[in-house]
Amino acid sequence: MNKNRGFGGPPMRQQFPSPTEQKLQQAIGFHQRGMLADAKRLYEDILKQRPKHFDALHLLGVLACQSGDLGRGEALMAQAIKVDPDNATAYLNRGNALKDLRRLDEALACYNKAIALKSNLVDAHSSRSLVLYYLRRLDEALAGYDRTIALKPDHAEAYNNRGIVLLDLNRPSDALVSCEKAIALKPGYAEAYSTRGNAFYALKRLDEALASYERAIALRPNLVDAYSNRGNTLHDLDRLEEALASCDKAIALNPNYPGAYNNRGKVLYSLKRPDEALASCDKAIALWPGLAEAHGNRANALTDLGRLVEALASYDKAIALKPQDAEPTAAAATCFTTFGTLMRRSQASMRRLR
Repeated sequence: MNKNRGFGGPPMRQQFPSPTEQKLQQAIGFHQRGMLADAKRLYEDILKQRPKHFDALHLLGVLACQSGDLGRGEALMAQAIKVDPDNATAYLNRGNALKDLRRLDEALACYNKAIALKSNLVDAHSSRSLVLYYLRRLDEALAGYDRTIALKPDHAEAYNNRGIVLLDLNRPSDALVSCEKAIALKPGYAEAYSTRGNAFYALKRLDEALASYERAIALRPNLVDAYSNRGNTLHDLDRLEEALASCDKAIALNPNYPGAYNNRGKVLYSLKRPDEALASCDKAIALWPGLAEAHGNRANALTDLGRLVEALASYDKAIALKPQDAEPTAAAATCFTTFGTLMRRSQASMRRLR
């Protein structure tokens, strides 16, 4: 009995990746396992044969940034974008490199392009919001974090960063709510406890602020911000020696952290050590010339040292940098009154000598 046989198509040929594709996959494997030197060698081998290979350019740029060579990484990713100008991830990664290079306007343009190509790219919205914060475009940064959270409701980092923006917008109660949400989503999130401490501090809830900083430090013993701000809180609780130790710990962890030097200067001033306070404030200003509080604390130390003309100049600088801050204004008024009194005394003495 004959059986009918169906007719099939031509025999299928097994598809094998090209040598370039094989090398790329091997390089990606090395890259993912942290074997950066091996990955770099293979990416560069591909580019010798195909100088406009998008993936090799892009991933070699990412690798360069991971290795600390931000300039080369950004340049490689820019070349990759010329090859494929519609790749949202390449714009995102180039934006991250530009952000770390502090080329903020260019970074913002990259994030905007990434979002235009892929509107739901969460990391682009989050990173864009951070750049807007650095640019002091606070309302836009807040809207950006709200959009990030709308796309990814469990984005703990966005809630924490949103809290930081709200603090700068002088909305500490709202900031506290945002930090609590970050902690609920990620209970071991040390930075969120530190930001929550800042919110408590702004609300004058000093004991709660201190407890929040200490929780942050317990979770992450090298968290510089928490030690520095803990020192500031201990100062306000009149626990001055503990405050000084906390600021010193922050500086030991990061000798280039201006906020810790400023807070240390504030503590030393309260300990009646104005010479050391002045030196600490000067260090803060050398590291961050735009830190208004350091200029104000420097002026306080100069006032105690009787260097009133210099003190007045420092108060003026503090006010110019942060005109909305009433504390430097009040301190400047005190200095001006003292300076005026001394000038009147001097003039009276001169008249007596005539």
